[in-house]
Amino acid sequence: MDLVALSNGLHGSVQMDSVALFSWIGWLRHHGILIGFLYLKQTGKDTVELAVMGVLKEYHRKGIGRALFEYAKESIKESGYSFIQVKTVKMGMYEDYDCTNRFYISLGFKEFEVLNSLWDENNPCQIYVMGI
Repeated sequence: MDLVALSNGLHGSVQMDSVALFSWIGWLRHHGILIGFLYLKQTGKDTVELAVMGVLKEYHRKGIGRALFEYAKESIKESGYSFIQVKTVKMGMYEDYDCTNRFYISLGFKEFEVLNSLWDENNPCQIYVMGI
């Protein structure tokens, strides 16, 4: 367990578990309350996917998602992977997902492709990638 001091003065602990090939789960607690988590999984020899990530709404825009991601990114880099990918609903479909898209872009992800039929026609899948 490592202590993370977040930029807004919140302090919490980031914990992680590694299982199977490369699979990584991280979560952040603040005063005993789970406020954020993420799950990474290996999708190829050189690639890890940020499969799911969440931060309680009242803790948005406080650096928690970024802190969790940066912590996970270091683990990915230390494990020898070259790329991270993440999938979300394409920008312009839903306001909440537009915020998610902007967050991933702010982390340094780049647009890779849109798959219109992966999920369904109302939820086109935007894939972002990042080299590490």
